[in-house]
Amino acid sequence: MGDRRIAVEVQRVSKVFPGVRALSDVSCDFRSGEVHALLGENGAGKSTLIKIIAGVYQPSSGTVSIRGTPVTQFTPYMARTAGVATVFQELSLAPDLTVEQNIFLGAEPTRLAALGWIDGLSQRRRAMQVLETVGADVDPQIRLSALGAAQQQLVEIAKAIWTDPAVLILDEPTDKLFGEEQLRLFDLIRRLRERGIAIIYISHKLEEIHQIADRVTILRDGTLVDTTSVGEVTIDDMIRKMAGRKLGDLFPKISADPGPEVLRLEKISSAGFLEDVSLTLHRGEVLGVMGLVGAGRTLLAKTITGVVRPTGGRILVHNRPARIDSPGAAVSMGFGFLPEDRRTQGLIVMLPVRENIVLASLSRWLINHRQLNDMSRRYFERLEIKAPSIHVPVSTLSGGNQQKVVLARWLCSKAKVFIFDEPTQGIDVATKVEIYNLINELTAQGAGIIMISSDMREILGMSDRIVVMRKGRVVSEYRRDDATPERILADALAGNSDSSSGFGRDNQEVRTNNVG
Repeated sequence: MGDRRIAVEVQRVSKVFPGVRALSDVSCDFRSGEVHALLGENGAGKSTLIKIIAGVYQPSSGTVSIRGTPVTQFTPYMARTAGVATVFQELSLAPDLTVEQNIFLGAEPTRLAALGWIDGLSQRRRAMQVLETVGADVDPQIRLSALGAAQQQLVEIAKAIWTDPAVLILDEPTDKLFGEEQLRLFDLIRRLRERGIAIIYISHKLEEIHQIADRVTILRDGTLVDTTSVGEVTIDDMIRKMAGRKLGDLFPKISADPGPEVLRLEKISSAGFLEDVSLTLHRGEVLGVMGLVGAGRTLLAKTITGVVRPTGGRILVHNRPARIDSPGAAVSMGFGFLPEDRRTQGLIVMLPVRENIVLASLSRWLINHRQLNDMSRRYFERLEIKAPSIHVPVSTLSGGNQQKVVLARWLCSKAKVFIFDEPTQGIDVATKVEIYNLINELTAQGAGIIMISSDMREILGMSDRIVVMRKGRVVSEYRRDDATPERILADALAGNSDSSSGFGRDNQEVRTNNVG
């Protein structure tokens, strides 16, 4: 298993931000040749701890030692020099640069160093080597923006490991990887562990922890709950320790008889991506949508909400033909859209929480700050968003709380038809249950919900009906009681020449309407 000396030691570390105590007296260590999982709900302090180790934040008290040497006034550059490499959940890549330029940005190989000339051949050769190591089959000279999300994630990992770090921090590394890509990452992690690298692994996908980790540390509300061997803790144990309570059923579905039809799609097509898609949605119903990568699920969501214009077919809302040719038109018809990428498509991250919550409702009123405060605070409190106030930038919130802000926006807008694309992606178990309970609350109030998810258990656990998509078409439909994982998977794979990609998000590039 490699060298088990302590690579990083955290001793009684605390971190206080204005109005928030993010960490309180946390002590733990991370060892060479080991995968150490760091778990906790959103807001538990995981991100704060790894940012302290990576030099992004300074601890308010306590010490951090790297390979036995205490570090003070640590910076990201000093951390990298000391052998700490970090792959954050939000990628830190430049979309307009090439793959190889991103990998070596700021550390380009040179020839005639005094003149600062970049050695292009050496850079390309080394980029190809590290890309092969991480299993990324991409041209190092291609512009990064031309790659899908999964390939960009692998480029980010290549950027982190080319220096052969002593410590590698991976924050939700499988968030954008599915199927074969995820298996290749696990294989890479095992090879890095065998080379003696200490790997700090953060994930909300608890099933992964038993596959890849040696030890696990659990945080709750900024304090250390437990550090133990993975073999000594079950998934139920991890959930209980993370949440501080027994969650019971992870999918608290409340079924009700569906009401009248609120949405109908008739033979919707979209320029080679969707073909004759027909489905219905009723009041008080959750319609689950499943499919493989490239099945067209996300494009379907964007077509319904006016981001992508259909080339054929028609949409009926409350049994009347509707022209939804822009996101604004969808909002005016009472539609709410929770996109798969909340940061780039669902939020204006530098604006405060308040503005993000009321964004879809501003046209209803003159700008009245008291009304804006009252309205946003109502949903801020209702969804129990963890933040110092409604006036802090939404970029400072954890991923789960950012997701709640997007949900608050559509509740504030009084939407009645919701399209949720990967609604619980990258958030912790307890917050997932909160969102599931909110789904129950919305359907009980008569809302219709289309839920797109890559999580088979989530679809089976929360849907009233399920449709399966393959290659831009709806190929089957099941009632809740008739659906099984085997049936859904068989329908999704039938006739698919590349079944190794697994369930996941759609990577096609399409021309979309401007949502800004």
